[in-house]
Amino acid sequence: MLDWFALLDDNDILSSVKQWQFHPDPILAYLSKSLIHRKLFSVVLESKPVSKKWKAHMIRRITEEIICDPEMAEYLLMTGEITNSAYNRHNENIKILFKDGKVRDLGKASDINLLAFTKTVRKFFACYPKELDIN
Repeated sequence: MLDWFALLDDNDILSSVKQWQFHPDPILAYLSKSLIHRKLFSVVLESKPVSKKWKAHMIRRITEEIICDPEMAEYLLMTGEITNSAYNRHNENIKILFKDGKVRDLGKASDINLLAFTKTVRKFFACYPKELDIN
């Protein structure tokens, strides 16, 4: 089975997606059609979590404009939290190669305060069908 899986390529996936746009599962069909027609999802990043009111509003719009089933509509709205830190001083080092061929740690070779890069950035996201931006 693993050997067959390893033989999959982009053409196999695209052929499957083309067939799935006619699948009886409405979510699979919608996602496949969206991919084929390049109607990708919008992603919004915010500093605060998505409110329940906004989420309910979007579920209602998805139900009215796209899928006609509130339970299914929830599959087309994704919300959550992402974090990122540019530099972890405990297990990462940024090394600089100097013209003389020596390599030095950035923290020791520079007066740059790396603490600014260690701060974890936290954002909240909402991902939903792009056509809701237009209407």
